Order: sequence, then structure tokens, then C-alpha cells
Amino acid sequence: MQLTAAILMFLASVSGPETTRSASLRRPLPGLAPQVSELAPDRLRLAIADASDRVLVLVVQTGEILAACAGAEGRPVSVSWRPDGQRLAVSDRFGEVRVFDAAGGSLVKRFSTAPIRDSAGYELRVVRYAVGGRVLVAALGTPAEFFHADDGARFARVTLAPDVRISALAVSCDGALVALGDAEGRVGVWDARTGERVHGPIRVPRGTEELGVHSLDFHPDGRSLAIGGGDCTARIWRLDEPEPTRQFSHCDQDVFGGLAIGNVRFSPDGTRLLTSSYSWWETRLWDVASERRLGGHECMFGNPGPSSASFTADVRFAVVAIGGIVRDSKDGSRRHTLEPVPGFRSARYRSGGGIAWSVRGGSRRVCEVESGLPILERATE
Repeated sequence: MQLTAAILMFLASVSGPETTRSASLRRPLPGLAPQVSELAPDRLRLAIADASDRVLVLVVQTGEILAACAGAEGRPVSVSWRPDGQRLAVSDRFGEVRVFDAAGGSLVKRFSTAPIRDSAGYELRVVRYAVGGRVLVAALGTPAEFFHADDGARFARVTLAPDVRISALAVSCDGALVALGDAEGRVGVWDARTGERVHGPIRVPRGTEELGVHSLDFHPDGRSLAIGGGDCTARIWRLDEPEPTRQFSHCDQDVFGGLAIGNVRFSPDGTRLLTSSYSWWETRLWDVASERRLGGHECMFGNPGPSSASFTADVRFAVVAIGGIVRDSKDGSRRHTLEPVPGFRSARYRSGGGIAWSVRGGSRRVCEVESGLPILERATE
């Protein structure tokens, strides 16, 4: 609460007469990498990687840099806010995790995860907070690891099958459960406090080309899990059942075979589900209870990987990453696009709360989802 109050005071200070600080807001921002970014729990700050392998903490409304978290030896691949917004965990391509003070950017602790490398020699680990910020989970590759956030001590290493790559990670809304999926189509759920498996594993079809599980998302009540796998169907698995109970198909677009589900996302109230396919880049909106398709957006022939989509916090709108297409969550109808260049497909928007952000063509844009109007547009170096 103290940090949020300080930020609100800062916002009030920069909205007044011209000052040296407000003049600095016109200077270009460093080159940014929006694919590695996350909105803070207070929705006032954005953590985003830059071209110098740092993670910057920016004020959403102004672009002011509040903190610059020192660059690691390797490029950042994921960032996670502690639920209280006081700390920021960053993982890099070599598997190191660094925890920073979000207010000043000072390094609090650093530790290394399991030295399992991909074909290029990089450890593409995703890090997420769990258990109210008391636990950090590092996954993708194999095995997944659980750490005490206060001292970085590892207390569990888990896998779904020996030597099989873990390919998807999700943490429940209350932070109590961790779900993992692997390249062979297995899915399991662990207690985040102990690192012990409590559900599964189950198997879903792994597909013929884009193999395995690509995306997982917990229902807000923590009792169900959406699974996006290597075949053309997304599934919902009730954790008290032995198999998935609901299915949401993209198979009518599987013209050449090998269509995969690259993204699944529940709405904050659990009544809607977004699913995105690749390599077709189509996003579909579903009513969860009836399994009825409400609408969608087709970009066709995505390359090289999945496209994402997400809901606003009030559940009224869904944002498709490619081009920033905004759709009504009630009936799937298209409202508007956040992208100022009609039909421009390469701009990818990430969203959270009621805003969405993108970096394209030397400019960083932050937009209000409901109106489609830009909140901030700043040049990048």
C-alpha cells in the first residue's frame, strides 16, 4: 500500500506544470522487448526488458523509468511480480534467476536453476511466484524446481517423466497449485508449498508436428485446468476427474495436419475461454458452460510460434495479441483494433487489467482497451 501511494503521488507530480522531469519524459525510451513484460499488481507499473538485457520498471501513464534492474549475463526470458508488488523475479537464458527490489532496482538475491540446455545452449526457464510470494517456481526444460523466495533455497525438483522436456507452466490464482505440461502430452498438478504432486498425471494427444502441451491456465476457482496441446483441440480438466471433461476444437482449420493449440486463457470470472491455434494464428472465444463458440479472429498462417490472447480484468473485453484486436466477451463481436495501421499483423500487443501495450516501428504504445485510445506513445531508441 505504501508503494502504491508513492506511485500515485509521483503521477500527480508529473501531471502539473512543465518541469525538468516532465521534459525528460519526451526523451526516447531505450529499445524495449515487450514479449518479456508483465503488469504490476497495482496496474500502475510495467516491467519490461530492454535491448541492454535489463528489466525496466516504467510508470504506465507516463513512461517514466522508476527502476532499472541490472542486466544479467544472458537475455531475460521471463519476469514475475511478487503479489505485493515489492519484488521482481527475472530469469535469463542461462537459467539464472535474479530477484530485484522493484522500487530502486537493487539486486536482492540471485541463484541458478537446473543446468539443462536447449539445442542452442540456453536455459529458457520461466519463473513464477506462488504461495503469496513465498515460493518461486522455475520451469520449462527439465526438471521444474521450487525455491523458497526469501533465501533462494531449493526444496523440490519435479518432472512428469525422466528426460522429457517440461513445456508449459501455470500457477493457480491463489498461488497454492502449480501445473506442468510436457512434450509428450502429460499434465500434472503440484502443491506449491511442498512440491508434492496432488493430481495426475493425465495424457492428452501430443500432436504430429508441434508436439506436447504448449499452454496451461487454471480456472479462477482452482478446481479446473485448461490445456492447450499439440493437436487441434483445447481441453478442460476438472482436477477431481481422471480425464479432461470439456473440449474446444480448432480441427476444422487443420487443413494440412499438425495444427496445435498454442494459448489457452480463462476469463477472470471463469465463464469464457480463449484458445489460439498455430501455425494458423486463429483465436476463438468460447462459453465454457455450453462449449459454444462465440466468435473469433483469424490471422492465418502464424510463424514461427503461438499467438496469445487475454481478457480485461472486468471480463468485458478480450484482446488478441496480433494487431491488438478487441472483441466483446459477451458475444465475440469485434469492437475495434488498437493498431493504428489497419491490417498490420506484425505488431503484437500484450495486455493486463484494462490496458494493452506494444513496441513497433520505433514507438512504444500503451492503449486503453475499452476505448482503443492511446494512453502513451513514446519513441524508443
